Amino acid sequence: MTKKLSVTIDIGTTGCRVELFDTNGTGLERQTAEYPLEVPHSGWAEQDPERIYTSLMGCLRKLSLENVGYVVFSSVFHSFIPIDREKRPLGLMWTWADTRSADQAARLKLEMPGAYARTGCPTHPMYYPARILWLKKKQPEVFARVYRFVGIKEYILERWTGAFLVDRSIASGTGLYNFADATWDQDLLHYLGLSPEALSPVMDTEHMLEIPSRSPAAKLGLPVGCKVMLGAGDGVFANLGAGGVRKGQVTATIGTSGALRILVPEPKIDAFERTWCYNLSRDWWVAGGAINNGGLVYRWVRDQFMSVEAEEAEALGLEHYEMVNRRVLEVAPGANGLIFLPYLTGERSPRWNADARGVILGLGLQHSRHHIARAAIEGVAFRMFSVFEVLAEIGGPLDEIRFSGGALSSLMWQQTMADVFQRTIFVPKHQGTTFGAWIFLQHVLGNLSSLLEAEQFMEAPVRCEPRREYTELYHELYSIYNETYDQLQKQFSRLAKLQRDLY
Repeated sequence: MTKKLSVTIDIGTTGCRVELFDTNGTGLERQTAEYPLEVPHSGWAEQDPERIYTSLMGCLRKLSLENVGYVVFSSVFHSFIPIDREKRPLGLMWTWADTRSADQAARLKLEMPGAYARTGCPTHPMYYPARILWLKKKQPEVFARVYRFVGIKEYILERWTGAFLVDRSIASGTGLYNFADATWDQDLLHYLGLSPEALSPVMDTEHMLEIPSRSPAAKLGLPVGCKVMLGAGDGVFANLGAGGVRKGQVTATIGTSGALRILVPEPKIDAFERTWCYNLSRDWWVAGGAINNGGLVYRWVRDQFMSVEAEEAEALGLEHYEMVNRRVLEVAPGANGLIFLPYLTGERSPRWNADARGVILGLGLQHSRHHIARAAIEGVAFRMFSVFEVLAEIGGPLDEIRFSGGALSSLMWQQTMADVFQRTIFVPKHQGTTFGAWIFLQHVLGNLSSLLEAEQFMEAPVRCEPRREYTELYHELYSIYNETYDQLQKQFSRLAKLQRDLY
């Protein structure tokens, strides 16, 4: 058999997924694995990069790899791993949810006000500059041993190929990449006291490597000489996977976090710094806004309040979420006037406030844990809608919303998004980051003349229509939601400082 099968790899926040595709885009085999998120202190969110690597290798080991010709990598944005000269991590990996460097981000915003215009990344503790400053101040003995700062994809690919390389997509999500110069930003490096050698060389997302004979990947069964494409970040591939590529289309993704994105032919930034812009390929960028707290809020509610449902699910042979969803569906939209501000890990777009904290507003004796769960879903949808409003402002009318991510399989999430947005939600039947990576590979191989043709691989999406009877209810709840957020800014800052000081 000709070696034309391809494997796409998605290294996500709470788990990894690998999928084997044939030349027609049919998924032949799929494996997933989860890994934990460590939260040792307020504002911290870490993972063990070795655990992630082992999980990925375990997934690959279960696939039929002998006829694979290409591997395409996708990974979560904003992972941060300081390593020493022996290529060993100097601690756990910081995830995008880690906001411990909030004070340093505030300092950067004052001292480097022009950075957003050059990098497309608003000043925030999830980006590299604030994290590097935190490490210099809080752990100078660790900083002194740093050889290089890398992300999880770089960490894994070096293990496979012996080379530290970063694709332009992941680089554009570090807050250190100058999109005009197509290299690391010299002003920021000077400000941080770093040389370019402290970061990996930047390559195009299309860049290919080969699996050498000594590679651990070859020992799993990937053919020696198999091409490995650096690929891009998970969010930008999600747009391709959902078919959200044309003007007027926006892809709304809810996984662990959440985001809305539009495809643009050149970097597009916002005069008020409410959005980011990351690279996809030589010719395309993705402008958007992300929220820190998507599915992880629902997971937190499940884990903290739904132990009874876990027992019921086990007795009936159901998945925990399925039983929780059944109970939440018994609660009417609006959660009987309960509002959940879902800032469990701070806030990103559109206000970029790492000090924001979670709030349950309107709690009364009439409310149960199921009302809290319903309000959590609605709170995430409100946050997504606030990003949608900004994107429509800077990107023009958005008349088609494509839904992707782990939440799309839930009719409850689909309907809540449609009701809050009061717009039709289109749910592609076959989508996802791994599928988007496969589409990108076809473009690179010349089988797709333009990424704008990605829709040809899509089946007709399922439509979820808004229920007009809830228009006024959600309009009023959204208004209270925003007013509450605005009025709590001082309290958020005081609480966040208190929590950091307690560490």
